[in-house]
Amino acid sequence: MVLMGVAGIFINIMLMVLNLFPLPPLDGGRIAVSLLPKQIADQFSRIEPFGFFILIALLYTGVLWTVLSPFIQLSLLLLAPFSGMSSADLMRLMKII
Repeated sequence: MVLMGVAGIFINIMLMVLNLFPLPPLDGGRIAVSLLPKQIADQFSRIEPFGFFILIALLYTGVLWTVLSPFIQLSLLLLAPFSGMSSADLMRLMKII
């Protein structure tokens, strides 16, 4: 049961970090467009039709994991106290999964 709970936490954190990645079809891209100046935001939003192809290319080359893994680890460390486990225990269980 504990491993299943840890796997659920890990999957949800991965999805959260992936969704906040600043690529226009994702929510992070929409946030980036809203924070950028209008001229740059217009240019940045033009890559939206190609965003999923870019995402798949980043996933295939391994660049996406390299970029997202520090944010996933930081999120795990910040959320570990809420799971009732120490961050070291949670990281140790992540290596099992």
